[in-house]
Amino acid sequence: MATTPVFKTADEAMALVRSGDAVAVGLATGEPPALLEALGRRTDLASLTLYGALFTRPYPILTRPGVRVVSGFFGPVERMARAAGAEIGPEPRGRAPLSQHGR
Repeated sequence: MATTPVFKTADEAMALVRSGDAVAVGLATGEPPALLEALGRRTDLASLTLYGALFTRPYPILTRPGVRVVSGFFGPVERMARAAGAEIGPEPRGRAPLSQHGR
């Protein structure tokens, strides 16, 4: 019987994310700050798609080269990240929904 992994830190949990993965987080107050900060500390991710909406903080991961942010709502943080050159926007029509990005 498989056991569910137990993580002691956000960094341990985010170590499971691989380059090319898609990560989805909750909207606004549902976003996980510790996990987004831990993801932002990763320097080995060449590509990542991050799904979220109405981010409440300017997390470093939002402007990291190779990270594509798909936001369901463009608040001040999304607009600031886009102005700083981040690849951030709504999901283009014709793209596969999030459920088809899983491994």
